Amino acid sequence: MARTVAPLNKDSSILIIGAGTFGISTAYHLAKRGYTNITCLDRHPWPSLDSAGHDLNKVMRTEYDEPLYTRLALEALDAWRDPEWHDVFFETGRITTTTGDKKAESFLGKSYENLKKAGKADNLELISGRDEIVKRVSQLKNAVGIENWKGLYNSLGGWVHARKALEKWASQCEQMGVKFVSGHGGTMAGLELDASGSMTGIRVASGEVLHADHYILSTGAASPQLLPELSQQLWSKCWTLGHIQLTAEEAAEWKGVPVIDNYELGFMFEPDPDTSTSCFEWLFSIPSLTGKQS
Repeated sequence: MARTVAPLNKDSSILIIGAGTFGISTAYHLAKRGYTNITCLDRHPWPSLDSAGHDLNKVMRTEYDEPLYTRLALEALDAWRDPEWHDVFFETGRITTTTGDKKAESFLGKSYENLKKAGKADNLELISGRDEIVKRVSQLKNAVGIENWKGLYNSLGGWVHARKALEKWASQCEQMGVKFVSGHGGTMAGLELDASGSMTGIRVASGEVLHADHYILSTGAASPQLLPELSQQLWSKCWTLGHIQLTAEEAAEWKGVPVIDNYELGFMFEPDPDTSTSCFEWLFSIPSLTGKQS
């Protein structure tokens, strides 16, 4: 017998598991739409230390090989340009290159065409070789090994200080009445099921069972751990990033540099204005939580 799903009303109780990027964003947009009974659980206070968004390593890009994603990215760009996010979003532009990977070349070609069709041709430039790259990114004038780089410069994009964004959203959520629960009372331990196997609540580490009209799982890479039934459908992956402390002179030199992304090597972007640390990602595979390889 199928479980009867409660209707979704403005006063329906909604339980969101996870106070990271998806959890806080979901709570924010539900509250903005007038839903008044929202609770967000996480073992950590917001923003969750477990969240991939608890960092500054988020690139805001508009290059996508699917027209739908291109449109969504341009809509997101307009939202990030709101003055409210002036200390969170930095529209430095982005240079995306490859040294000959066919899949990467295809992706960049389709991305270029999609942005052109969206009326953004003036923001784009196909680039190839050292001279054209250094013209756009003068900080690479002494770089080694960029002679064979080719790709796309796009002024529509940059990077987001993700942790600050989550802090702002969560603070606004609280102002709109969203409740956040952390510690043992906010740590999901499993599902509470009835005799028929239907879910009746969420068990937390304190031993309490929490009930709601609607449940939203926003647990990211931890989802297969919390719900082993998902382990063959969801793979937890991770990438390795490094933050390098720069001197004041180095931070000034790299200020405003476009996001530099090479498919074979990884990406980097300008220093955090608060800490003078710059973020780098190196591409290689390491074991993930599920034992799969990224």
